[in-house]
Amino acid sequence: SSDVTETDKTRYCRLIIEIMEFVVKRIENLPPEVSMPEMKYKTWDSTMQNLERENANLKDKLDAEKKKTRKLRESQITKGQYSLQLDELKLKISKLEEELDKERTKSKTNTLPFWQNMTKTNTPRKLIDNEKQKPSKREVELESEKEKLKTQIQEQKHCIQNLEIERKNLYDRLSKLSFSNTASKDETEEALEPFPPVLPSMATRYSDLFVNGWTTAYKTLTSVVMSDHKVTQLLLQCLTNAFSICKTKAEQQRRILQDENLTEGLSNPAFIQDNPRQIMEMQIKNASEIIPEITKICRDKIPLLGSYPPEVAKYADDCVDLCWSMVIQSPLFHLSWASPHGEMVDTSKYTFYRTSGHYVDYVVWPVLLDCEGGTVVSKGVVQGRN
Repeated sequence: SSDVTETDKTRYCRLIIEIMEFVVKRIENLPPEVSMPEMKYKTWDSTMQNLERENANLKDKLDAEKKKTRKLRESQITKGQYSLQLDELKLKISKLEEELDKERTKSKTNTLPFWQNMTKTNTPRKLIDNEKQKPSKREVELESEKEKLKTQIQEQKHCIQNLEIERKNLYDRLSKLSFSNTASKDETEEALEPFPPVLPSMATRYSDLFVNGWTTAYKTLTSVVMSDHKVTQLLLQCLTNAFSICKTKAEQQRRILQDENLTEGLSNPAFIQDNPRQIMEMQIKNASEIIPEITKICRDKIPLLGSYPPEVAKYADDCVDLCWSMVIQSPLFHLSWASPHGEMVDTSKYTFYRTSGHYVDYVVWPVLLDCEGGTVVSKGVVQGRN
């Protein structure tokens, strides 16, 4: 009822607790034959567990309330900062609006005479088109610079043409000096000594490369690549790549040396007659510098060369050494391997590989000629077919 006070409630609870404690003690003091082990402390334990759960729930709620309070405080601080920034932005906007109003007023004042003086023929669209057609100051400057650059380009072209003409004239003078000096030397029987004969030695070196280097590389390569045709074509590619690259590099080197000796030849005409020989002697002398470069290029052109036995790489390097010697002679030696599949076998140029026949199946070894289109120095090798 409403007459019950808090004190009465407290007394009532205490009484209930005392009664419960008394009952528990009585149960604990029961003799073993009437005791109930399965019920011992059961009520007390469940009560304690409930209290612990409630305590944990209250702690969780308290932590959650603390987090909410912290976030609320932070949001209040952030809100205050945002409000300050908002006030500053509003102030800036108001200032910008004032400046914009001033500019609008000036614009209205400046454009007023334009609209007052506008006639029926000068419509706004026509006036705008007229303004667009007028070139700006920057456009005029750019157009002027463009014309200047065109003029400079034309001047450079004329200069290049003059230099090319002068270069041709200088080479013509060199040729005439070379011819006159050679003729005078022939008349006085003081001609140059001819180059030492190189045909026998080159033929021997070329044959040795096939008998020794090619054969060794072939034997080691067939242990890796089982196809005989693939092996022969790979070894042929090593030689043909080396010859093509050496020929190109030698021609480039000769042009550079001729350009370097051009001035010296004009100042010293006696130097001209020895110029071709000196260029080749310089190429022979500088072989140790150019050959490593060509060797690297040739190796890079052969796929998977690094995975093959070392005898194959040595054979490729020997091809470079021999081909460089071929292309720095006078006249230049030449390799020919242009015998398409199905062509008649020219036995004056080729011997047979494993199978003879009237027609070419594939080329195994190129023909060595004393010059391009010249006579055969050493025969090539082909696989024949009927």
